[in-house]
Amino acid sequence: MPTAAQAHLDSCDECGSLWRQERELTAALAGLRAQPGNASASAAAVRAAVMKALPVAPSQASATPWRPVLAMAAAVLLAVLAGWWYLARRPAQAPPSPTALHPARSVLYTDFFPLSRRALDHDEPAQVVRIRLPRREMRRFGLAVTEEFERSSIEADVVIGQDGIARAVRFVSLSQ
Repeated sequence: MPTAAQAHLDSCDECGSLWRQERELTAALAGLRAQPGNASASAAAVRAAVMKALPVAPSQASATPWRPVLAMAAAVLLAVLAGWWYLARRPAQAPPSPTALHPARSVLYTDFFPLSRRALDHDEPAQVVRIRLPRREMRRFGLAVTEEFERSSIEADVVIGQDGIARAVRFVSLSQ
């Protein structure tokens, strides 16, 4: 061996350790070959002898079993945060009006009919929800419904107060 290589092996612990392990493995393999009667040794016996001569490596199973789970949790968290950020920065869009959906149609509204005794205050927050009702429900508010249209449905806007109680309803009809 060149003197520069020997000097490096003497001064570097990592390279020196690897060189000693290599020499031990070579000696173990040479010892197996030199033993009499090993010509017919089974593969399992040779493997066991080689494994005994090798340095013990840490188990792969006990190394870090939580890393894949942690990586998956981090990926899910990043996806949720990215979705939240996207939705927070997207401009709010008003729902399309019925005439925007059907430009050839016009929209007819009735007045709002009260549904509860408590009136909605002018400064109270409220929500308007559009639903479909059978046309026969219009009779409850004194509106005429013919028998041929009784079983068909009509859209209605329902005003819901902050307390979750429906306060008023109006009927919406699309005409052509």
